[in-house]
Amino acid sequence: MDALISVIIPVFNMERYLKRSIDSVLESSYKNMELILVDDGSTDRSGDICDFYKKLDNRVIVIHQENRGLSNARNRGIDESSGEYIAFVDADDYIDRNFLSALYNSCQEAQSDLAICGIKKVLFRGVRRATSIKKPIELISGRDAIGEVVDLDAGTYIPSWNKLYKRSLFENIRFPEGKLSEDLYVSYKIFNESKVISYVSEKLYFYVQRPNSIIHGHDDISEFNLEALNQFDGFISETGLSEERINNLRDLSLETRIRCLADDYYRAGRNKNHDRQGIIHLNAQTIYKEVLEKELEIAPELMEFIKYPNKYYSHKKIFEMARTIKFFLVSIV
Repeated sequence: MDALISVIIPVFNMERYLKRSIDSVLESSYKNMELILVDDGSTDRSGDICDFYKKLDNRVIVIHQENRGLSNARNRGIDESSGEYIAFVDADDYIDRNFLSALYNSCQEAQSDLAICGIKKVLFRGVRRATSIKKPIELISGRDAIGEVVDLDAGTYIPSWNKLYKRSLFENIRFPEGKLSEDLYVSYKIFNESKVISYVSEKLYFYVQRPNSIIHGHDDISEFNLEALNQFDGFISETGLSEERINNLRDLSLETRIRCLADDYYRAGRNKNHDRQGIIHLNAQTIYKEVLEKELEIAPELMEFIKYPNKYYSHKKIFEMARTIKFFLVSIV
């Protein structure tokens, strides 16, 4: 018999999208699963929708709690789950009917601890754009996957929701509460616990990009990105990786931190948040001093930004950088 899969959907004021998300899970071709809906203090009809589905399908488990945030809701779902495998779906997203079966079969065939699939980004007006891992790989070690966390071209590695995990991976890992970019804090830790990661080439997760989503409502998201990346730098020192590998990962992390700052600077300027731009300017100058002191080599446009943020904002390259960083950012919030 196929193993039980626990699908966890954190819910907060998502009445417009929730039915589609729930239906996509319950209509999955993989039947041996439980759907855990964690109503995180919703003030709209989301809680009632959860209760309706609980009466409709005995695989549905509903948890109502005071609003404590996305990470707490996911952690509560993990704690209450019974499955040998765990998957996460955001309440405004939805999955292909073969999402669970394809990832489960991948884990079984490859004896992997974690399976990843491609993503279809669904724009607010329903337009779909496919995103997959940049390399046509089928298997990767957890240690190798750690480096993909700070690679801007590997956005499918970071989100928690296009994956199927062995439950044991979360034995000592939980999502950090009170943070944005919570996936960035967790993904590399999960990879470090995974011996083998398998990849399904099909785009089976539908990621809905809304204009009022978390990323569009914050000019300070780089603060959380920087904190997460700083923790990443400390974490890799304790993994037993070679010094050369650690240095390479830290170089990638540095460039990612700069690109996150550049994107925040651009969005703060667009929103006329000049106080926020001033804070980003100071952060950029701190990194600039670090680059000079350590004689680090980084891309010319990144050096230009951290040296002259005010000048860079009006430069055409800021728009190119914003486009480069866009998927990385939306993948981790």
